[in-house]
Amino acid sequence: MRLRILAVGPRQPAWVDQAVDEYRKRIRTPWRLELIVLEPATRSGGADLARVLEREGERVLAALRELPLGILGGIYLHEYGGNTARARVIRVLAEVMTGVPSIVMGLFIYVVFTLKFGLSGVGGSLALACLMLPVVIRSSEEMLRLVPESLREASYALGTSKSRTILTVALPGALPGIVSGCLLAIARAAGETAPLLFTIGAARRLRFNIFTGATTALPAQIFENAKSSFPGARERGWGAALTLVAITFIFTVTARIVTAAYRKRR
Repeated sequence: MRLRILAVGPRQPAWVDQAVDEYRKRIRTPWRLELIVLEPATRSGGADLARVLEREGERVLAALRELPLGILGGIYLHEYGGNTARARVIRVLAEVMTGVPSIVMGLFIYVVFTLKFGLSGVGGSLALACLMLPVVIRSSEEMLRLVPESLREASYALGTSKSRTILTVALPGALPGIVSGCLLAIARAAGETAPLLFTIGAARRLRFNIFTGATTALPAQIFENAKSSFPGARERGWGAALTLVAITFIFTVTARIVTAAYRKRR
């Protein structure tokens, strides 16, 4: 016969298993003792500040890499590229990348980067950057196109170089639209989970190093906690969802306030 003791708590230490084995050896009984300890889902994570920072590291790294590159790409297409063959190719590639499903982008980074270097937050940031880059490029180019040519001609008439005209005339005039495009790109990557499954894995322990080893993301933790049978885990799933919405809202409001203050100052 079999007697099972079911407990819910932290994972049992090694001496517990040794004691159960010793009991089986010394005591002969028709009852077979089995100790089953379930580790509660509360140990798999939460939405506290440390875990939020750890889980959003990929998106921060992707934004730091992609936003300047996308703005520079938009400046090149409108101010320097024009209708050249190279500029046309870049526009076509940006339009194609905009419609690529996120899971395809994750598989691409998995083949190119993850298979060689392993799971890491860097691979996840590359996948998210590939999703964000075409949005920023196209929005930056369109916003620069809306800046009147007369402002550029007036700057050239004063003897200003092309690069200084772009920095002091074109970019400030297109700044609100460029900020909106960047926010749209970040919003697109904020809730993505599919490309991260192939590049960062699904770690269950707190890790602050996003450059090596598997890590996790808030959307993945929302899914894992939501399907758990523990009430506390489901509550943390709702808390993680609220945290993700709050991060996006705070970032959007802050960007709008900074943009409005900059325009008012000018």
